[in-house]
Amino acid sequence: MAHRGFALVLGLLGSLLLAECAVFINQQKASSVLRRYRRYNSGYLEEVRQGNLERECIEEICDFEEAREVFEDDAQTVVFWKTYIDVCSLENGNCEQICRNVQRGRAACSCVDGYNLLDDQKTCGPSGAFSCGTITLPEPITSRLSEDQSNINNTKTHQGKLNIAQVVLPRRIPTRDWGQFNSWKGQVPWQVYMFSFDRKGFCEGVLISDKWVITAAHCLEYKPHTIVAGEYDTSAFEHSEQLRQILRVFQHPSYNKTRKYENDLALLELSTPLVLNKYVTPICIGNRVLTKYLLEQGRGTQSGWWTLDYLEKISTTLQRADIQYVDQVNCLQKNDTQPSPNTFCAGHPTFVRKVYHGNSGAPFATERNNTWFLTGIATCGEECTGDKPYETFTSIANYIAWIHNVIRGEL
Repeated sequence: MAHRGFALVLGLLGSLLLAECAVFINQQKASSVLRRYRRYNSGYLEEVRQGNLERECIEEICDFEEAREVFEDDAQTVVFWKTYIDVCSLENGNCEQICRNVQRGRAACSCVDGYNLLDDQKTCGPSGAFSCGTITLPEPITSRLSEDQSNINNTKTHQGKLNIAQVVLPRRIPTRDWGQFNSWKGQVPWQVYMFSFDRKGFCEGVLISDKWVITAAHCLEYKPHTIVAGEYDTSAFEHSEQLRQILRVFQHPSYNKTRKYENDLALLELSTPLVLNKYVTPICIGNRVLTKYLLEQGRGTQSGWWTLDYLEKISTTLQRADIQYVDQVNCLQKNDTQPSPNTFCAGHPTFVRKVYHGNSGAPFATERNNTWFLTGIATCGEECTGDKPYETFTSIANYIAWIHNVIRGEL
C-alpha cells in the first residue's frame, strides 16, 4: 500500500515538471510575445492618442484624471481641460455668432435676433431685409455727387429761388495715409447723433434696435432731447433723416460723475420706433463671449462727425476709419487715468499725434462675415490719451446682460 502511494506522488511530480517545461519559456522568447508597451511616451502613433481622446472625452464625458491618462502630461492636460469645459472660449466654438456651452466638450450655436441658424448648425442667415449689422446697397460718393448735381439742375424754383433753403454738396475731404475718409451714404446706418433743446453739446449714439440707442452716460449732462437717424450730411436735408424724441434714459447704475469714464454707458428709449431701411439699420449686439472674441481680433472701425485738425472744424459728412486695438498702458496719457478692464484703447499705430477729435457715444464696430457687431462706445479722448492718436472706448462685453435687461423691462 505504501509502495503504491509513493509511486502516485512520483507520478504527480513528473507531471508538474513536464507542465513547467511546456508553459515557462525563456525570457527572450517571452518578451517577443508579451512585450509591455508604455502609453504614448514610447513614440506611439499620435492618432492612437487622438482616438483615445475622442473615445474618452468626446464620445463620452470624461473627468480631469481621464484626460490626464490620455496626455500623460500636466501642462497639455490643463490646456485641453480649459477648452474642454469651456468650448466657446476657443475660436467662439466655431460658431459664427452665439456660442453656448451645453455640457463638457460640447457647445451649441445660435444667432442674434434677426438671423436664423442655417443647416450646418454653425452659420447664420438674415431673416429680414434690414437685419441688424447689415449694410444694404451702400451708395458710393461718386454716384451721390452726380445724383445731387442732377437734383439741383432739375429743382424747380419759385421767384428765382430754390424750394429748399440751402443745398450743400458733400465735399470730399482729402484722404490721409492713415485711412480716414468720408463714409458713403448708408455705410454706417446705425449711427445717430443727438441734441438738446438749446442745441448745446454734441454727442453721438448707436442704434441697437428700432427703438433703442446706446451712448456714453456722460452725454446725459447735455440733457439730450432728440436723436437724428439716417443722417449723412449735417449741412443739408437729404430726405433720409428720421427724428425721434427721447422718451426715457437709463444710465448705468454704477456710473459716477467723479469717475465719469468708468461704466460710461446709457440707453435711450425713443418715443416711437424708427422705420428701418438702407439708411437706418441697427447694429448687432452679441453675447459676452462673442463680443470679447471679436474685440480680441484687434481691428474695428470708428465713425462719427469728427473735428478734423487740418480743417479746424467739424466735418459735415459722416466719417469712418479703420483702427486697431491698442494696449491701455501704451495709450493712456495722464498719470491719474488708470487702465480698466471695462475700457480699451484704439487708434492707428503708425501715427505719432492725433489728427482728428472724435465725439463721445460713437461706435467701435467689428465685422464678422459681412455682419457688423458693436464692441465699444467712445468715452474719452484727449482727457485720457493727451495728444496721442488714440481714443478710449467702453467695452460693452461686460454690459451685455444689463443692456438686455433694460430693453426687456427687467430693470
